[in-house]
Amino acid sequence: VSIKADWKKVNLNTFAWLHSVYFVSEQRGWIVGSQGTFLATTDGGATWTINKKITSDTILDVYFADEKRGWVLCERGVFGATSVSPSYILETFDGGENWERATLQGDGNERLVKLFFSKDGFGKAVGEQGTFYAMQDDGKTWKKTNLTTRFLLIAGNFFNQKSGIVVGGGGTAMLTED
Repeated sequence: VSIKADWKKVNLNTFAWLHSVYFVSEQRGWIVGSQGTFLATTDGGATWTINKKITSDTILDVYFADEKRGWVLCERGVFGATSVSPSYILETFDGGENWERATLQGDGNERLVKLFFSKDGFGKAVGEQGTFYAMQDDGKTWKKTNLTTRFLLIAGNFFNQKSGIVVGGGGTAMLTED
């Protein structure tokens, strides 16, 4: 079987470090990156527009449940205030025009690195020192769960709100059903 893939460079008009891309359909997608870079496409990636700046911090990850409701995982610069969490999550209900900060319940001093969602729409976030946050039933609050690892968690997959797996450094793989 021969597979042919034609790749072509697309001009995004930015020098930002790009961290994540997400498509909710074949046509509608977003790219996020350093210094609050937030790009959107409605034509499958042929052209990209720079959306209004929602933060000057780095946007590490992006996820949209549909064309209106989405989340971004942001990280403050290393030279920012040390009394506040380096990571935060923003949420939109109108396709990225307006954003509000989600509530992270927990210590709040850990660095989050990845945002992902279960098939039934509940968000999870993982990061340094075994940090794990799960979206609560209200859809706006994220609650920290203490895990038995101190390794960096970098990814995960949840099949529903309660059953899934997270993986990370030091060969860490943790499975839950509750």
